Amino acid sequence: MNKKAWIVMLAVVLFVFVSWPCLAEEEKREGKPAPAKPAPQPAKQQPQMKQPQERPNAPAKPAPQPEKQQPQMRQPQERPNAPQQKQGIQPGSPGQAGPAARPGAPVTAHRPEQLHQVDRGELARKMKAPVPREAQQKAVAHYRAERVRFTRQSSPMRFVPAHRVILKRMRIIPGTYYYRRGIFYDAYGYVPPPYIYTMYPRYGLWDAVFLGFMLERAAEQEYALMYYNHRDEAEMMQWRQDMDRMAMDNADLRARLAAMDQQVAQLQGTPVDSAYVPQDAQDVALSPDVIDQLTAAK
Repeated sequence: MNKKAWIVMLAVVLFVFVSWPCLAEEEKREGKPAPAKPAPQPAKQQPQMKQPQERPNAPAKPAPQPEKQQPQMRQPQERPNAPQQKQGIQPGSPGQAGPAARPGAPVTAHRPEQLHQVDRGELARKMKAPVPREAQQKAVAHYRAERVRFTRQSSPMRFVPAHRVILKRMRIIPGTYYYRRGIFYDAYGYVPPPYIYTMYPRYGLWDAVFLGFMLERAAEQEYALMYYNHRDEAEMMQWRQDMDRMAMDNADLRARLAAMDQQVAQLQGTPVDSAYVPQDAQDVALSPDVIDQLTAAK
């Protein structure tokens, strides 16, 4: 290629290079749209979790109720110079609750019910009155029905020399015993609690029903003395063990035993009388097994 051709080609290139911006500006003035920038893509939305649809006629859940505040109990205020109660056993006075029989068990204050008031003169008259044979037979049948309720049975009655001290000083009338036994408990309004029948019918010479009566009336001095004077007997100790075992699950019984113990504690120093029996009770305190044995001996 000659020199002239190179000059022409160079001129064309320069022309194109110079005229290109002018052409672009002219096209812009003529309204040709410039190439649009790509629009930003919207961010992908996370798929929403479907809400569980409620079943038709489904019961509405109750709104939570605010907890009720327990009213605070007012503490009793001590009266200034209040007189203190005197200690001591008075016949018919209520006993005070003692410690619980089981360690760690809650102490329940025992408030004994109002004891049935007894006209002792009228009771003595009825106990000494002649008894028709039919009434005595009816009383025996009543006791036989009661005896069946006991779930444990005592061994046959056997007297020992220590029993003679008690039996010789006691007023025993076998012929009217069962009748007088009913009169005695009716006069005091005593009904044996159900737990009595889970015990032995007798403990040594003593009727289990009478021992339950002794516990109920332990606020009276003569019945506190009954336990005080005989508590070291083997049979009475067994009775107390049986009572303590039941009292572990019986708060009322536990409180009654504690009240009796407190009454007995106030008798410390009183001479022990191994033949003692409350004046009103006499042979009613004995087990019917003892009466039957004495009657058979005659």
